[in-house]
Amino acid sequence: MLPYTTTKHAVVGLSTALRAEAASRGVRVSVLCPAFVDTPLLDEVYAAPASIEGGSVRGQVRMMQPRMLTPEAVAARAVSGLAANRAIIPVGWLAHALWRLNRYAPPLARGLVRVQVSAHRSLNGRRANASRGRV
Repeated sequence: MLPYTTTKHAVVGLSTALRAEAASRGVRVSVLCPAFVDTPLLDEVYAAPASIEGGSVRGQVRMMQPRMLTPEAVAARAVSGLAANRAIIPVGWLAHALWRLNRYAPPLARGLVRVQVSAHRSLNGRRANASRGRV
């Protein structure tokens, strides 16, 4: 997830800077930031560790976002965000929550990420021990 998250932040930074620079020429720039979308990307891009149940990232994603977004819902939100000339278009409750948290309470957002990483490591450790017959 680290490379994906890093590039996502870079795209947001690039888009907001480009928006500011291009505005004087009448060019509008927006960046779409959806939460998890039910597409093959989840299965093809993220190689799930063997410790994740079923070897799928979808189970892990569902812990954070029980209902996946549909491509159609993301497209509809993108169109409405572009029509409203929004700089950043978060889609889905998870994307909205993380965007607001990062914007208004960065230390809290970082703490949430640390808790999530810790829970992920703990869960994977328990699963690995269970698969080896240890409890």
